[in-house]
Amino acid sequence: MIVGFVSAIDWSLSPLEAIVSAKAATFFVCLIVGIIFSLIYPDTEKEVQIQSKLVK
Repeated sequence: MIVGFVSAIDWSLSPLEAIVSAKAATFFVCLIVGIIFSLIYPDTEKEVQIQSKLVK
């Protein structure tokens, strides 16, 4: 939410607003940040469940 808020304000104040709307730019910025964070911090509980199923 913080990334979306900051990127929406920054983009709407920049001259790039005339080319691409702030809504579209914010969507893609948040999408990229979401993917990056999900790769950096994976869900470890799922990994433990999968590993325990494989061991049995």
